[in-house]
Amino acid sequence: MINIYSYKISREEAKQLKIKDELKRINNPIINKEYEEFKEGWNNIYIYLKKMKEKYLLKYDCFEVMEPIIICDNDPIAKILNDDGELFYGMYIAATYQLFISWQNTFLSSIKFSKNSIKNINEIYIQDAINQNIIHFSFYKNFNEIIYLFSKRNCFNNDWNINYNKYYSIEYNFDLIEEELGKILLGNIKYFKTNQKFIIYNYETFYGDNSNIIYHFIQKYNKISLKYNFFQKETNINFLFTLQFLLNYLKNENYKSDLSINKIIYENSKFISIEDKYKIFFESNKNFKLINFISIYEYIEFLCYPILIENVDISYKLKIDEEEKNKINEYFKNNNVILISKELLKSIRKFISRFLTGKRINRNIKDDENILYYLKEKEDLWSKIIFNDIKFEDEFNLMIKSFSIKINQSIELYQYLNQLLKQ
Repeated sequence: MINIYSYKISREEAKQLKIKDELKRINNPIINKEYEEFKEGWNNIYIYLKKMKEKYLLKYDCFEVMEPIIICDNDPIAKILNDDGELFYGMYIAATYQLFISWQNTFLSSIKFSKNSIKNINEIYIQDAINQNIIHFSFYKNFNEIIYLFSKRNCFNNDWNINYNKYYSIEYNFDLIEEELGKILLGNIKYFKTNQKFIIYNYETFYGDNSNIIYHFIQKYNKISLKYNFFQKETNINFLFTLQFLLNYLKNENYKSDLSINKIIYENSKFISIEDKYKIFFESNKNFKLINFISIYEYIEFLCYPILIENVDISYKLKIDEEEKNKINEYFKNNNVILISKELLKSIRKFISRFLTGKRINRNIKDDENILYYLKEKEDLWSKIIFNDIKFEDEFNLMIKSFSIKINQSIELYQYLNQLLKQ
């Protein structure tokens, strides 16, 4: 389901759409069957966690403990989309996965495998696991029952009289225990990766492993600018989300920089699911190559800024006090900041567009930290020629000493500098 909805809906939209309505709209028998199996399994989990609540807490990372719930057809689709960005909703699944990962990995780690068997037990995402990858004690209640079955009391003499000196002695048949464990474990059992696959909602692409996705993309494929006259008709925000989807797909590939984007989409249609109108767009512009991708992305991002800023949480729209504004005025009035001022507004806009949009609670940044530290370190927010200039660090260090603006004041900083630097 996360593949179906990633880059397609926002967090707020996911809370409005009901599971039953979405299943009807998708109209896929396989998905319907999988959902019914999921619901049955989830109800079993609910019963187990309610019974064992003193021992196992439903808690994801540093978030607060959640009470187990039953998932119903009338619930929002957000409840079945694995998520780490907000308490409740999809975090119920994330917390449950976290328990399963801990249980299986802890059990496997407690067993000393031979060198021949350990090489087959590699890591996979828990969402990719099939039945054979998971430990099943099908005929046993627990590990102790296996030990009990293949062990015997060793307190009898040859005449079968009890030897009380050996009353608590137990003789273990390690060969049979190992053989039985081998049947359970060494078929195709896997360790689970500690991280999971999560839904990527609209406006929330640049989080976690994706926070440096543009930087790594530029390092891999470079960046060559294009002329943009023909882009005016493509200001739709959904085109930006489509480009983010492509960016996420391409980050793990190793194509040549001069390969056509259209060719990549066409040859990987099984994995790249985008709207026909965007396929037609790239078909009509076959000269667009990977080296042009970030240039295309940044321009569409610029055109969509008015929409993006509407989806920035109000907590990032705090005011800057007059004293700090005076410091900003003095700095730009008295210092030679020609280098940074060329792209400062643009870099702030990119920062806002990528890291402050969306409604997720769990982010990579701290609201009360100085935004200037982030701008200085994020190479992908600047052109290469500016970032690599020897004056860049000196100018930035002077600016950091001169005034301080918190991340939750980013919107007003952009608006204020937009007026100040254009005077």
